[in-house]
Amino acid sequence: MFNFSSLQGSIAQPLESLNELDRSIEYTFSECRDEKILYRSINSRLKKLESSLEIDQAELEAIQIEAKDLLIAYEEKEEVNGRIDFLSRLYIVKKELNSALSIEDLKKLRRKISSFYSLPLKQGLGKELDLLEEKFTKNPEANNPSSEELLMKKAIKDANPAFINLGEAGRNYVINVVVEQYGKEAGIKEVQESISALERKVQEIVKISDKELMLEELKHLPIPTFHEMTLEMKEEFANNLVENKAVNDLVSLNEYILFTLRQKNNNEDLNHVFSEDAIQTPYGEAATTINAKGLV
Repeated sequence: MFNFSSLQGSIAQPLESLNELDRSIEYTFSECRDEKILYRSINSRLKKLESSLEIDQAELEAIQIEAKDLLIAYEEKEEVNGRIDFLSRLYIVKKELNSALSIEDLKKLRRKISSFYSLPLKQGLGKELDLLEEKFTKNPEANNPSSEELLMKKAIKDANPAFINLGEAGRNYVINVVVEQYGKEAGIKEVQESISALERKVQEIVKISDKELMLEELKHLPIPTFHEMTLEMKEEFANNLVENKAVNDLVSLNEYILFTLRQKNNNEDLNHVFSEDAIQTPYGEAATTINAKGLV
């Protein structure tokens, strides 16, 4: 029989007041989670992404954050991180597929996914690459890029990081606006001006105090994660945004949306975990739990 008296321990007392000396001390704690339950949750969510032909960037980023809580399960963490990395690479190729302007571009994209194991998304990307290559081969004119494609390639190469940070939807929005207004005369200067106009628009929207008006204005911004939200989540996000004035550009707005989604996912996961592994204690008292299953 295991001798529990050999274990180090301490006795917790209810905290009535703080000494003056203690007020300068910062108390912190690390949440202890059952990593088996956490791994099962992450594994289930990753399987859904791996079996899908569509990309879900917000969910993948949320899983990546959750995986950081795997502290003891090293093998599981290594496996999870590998799967996340693979999906991230597939997502990048999926996004870059529409920007391919030549057979050479297609070859570069194909090399990025050639060494990975097979998933429905990888198979789907392979078929799309085959169709595009056949199109470029049969129709040489298909290799002639449009005004939007030429400007996009030039902007990615020459523009400042602000353009890259807009994300795919934001970049497409800026390029389409510029080409529509200036046609073949459009250049990097016009792209920069359009970026500034878009950022000013975001700054105007976050200053709106009326939730309904804010929701209406948000509809016109190139932020796919917002458009994918349910109406209830959009209203909740708008309420939070009215109170949060830290958002000042499209990047921080999109990050705040992702933060809201991750927070909602985390709350749902925590509710699930607490319902399985809850320990009820009287108010003001501490509970100490020891997992003795692995002790001999």
